[in-house]
Amino acid sequence: FFPNKKNPKNILIEKKIKKNEYIRFLGSDYKKGEIVIKKGQLVEPSHVMALKALGIEKIEVKKKINIIFYSTGNEITNKYKIPFWKVRNSNAHYLNSLTKNMPLVFTEKIILRDKDELKFKKELIKNFKTKTDIVVTSGAVSAGKFDFIPRVIKKIKLKNYFKNVAIRPGKPIMFVKFKNNKVFFGLPGNPISSAACFRFFIIPFLFNSLQMQKEKPII
Repeated sequence: FFPNKKNPKNILIEKKIKKNEYIRFLGSDYKKGEIVIKKGQLVEPSHVMALKALGIEKIEVKKKINIIFYSTGNEITNKYKIPFWKVRNSNAHYLNSLTKNMPLVFTEKIILRDKDELKFKKELIKNFKTKTDIVVTSGAVSAGKFDFIPRVIKKIKLKNYFKNVAIRPGKPIMFVKFKNNKVFFGLPGNPISSAACFRFFIIPFLFNSLQMQKEKPII
């Protein structure tokens, strides 16, 4: 700064400036035939900027996957002030926030209570008749008295099925593909276990279903 920082009237650049330095010429962003976005990539804001700058109005994309989510348990609540035996519904809020920038539509439904076995079956059948692709629940998938999810699932025609994996935190988890190609994931009720199973099972399933580029492991 000249003559000083308190009363600057000019900026002195002590480095020699090369000709055309810091200047972007017309057409220098992308060359003809250069790839802007690869097949299987998630469309990011930077891609939108590039496509708009290049005058590309439309591109072919996969449709977003529709996920319906149910929390389960008498103790689960969406209220702020709760008695000591209640648990705030953190799983639904976490997954809703996590999926904001993913190629899916996440919809939270009702909280299923411990004796809502029949209601859950009706909800499943109702979702079969909609554009829902995946139904996800948290809780009620273990082997307790009120863990009704496996009992309901096994009464419906299944194509693929597994329950429990050797992962901690994260068990039990349940996966089902029905005869109508609808998919179900039963996550554990514990928040950390639920988050881990969503990250290591549901997200890879989504990427594979949409033929997106597989994540590279961190070594």
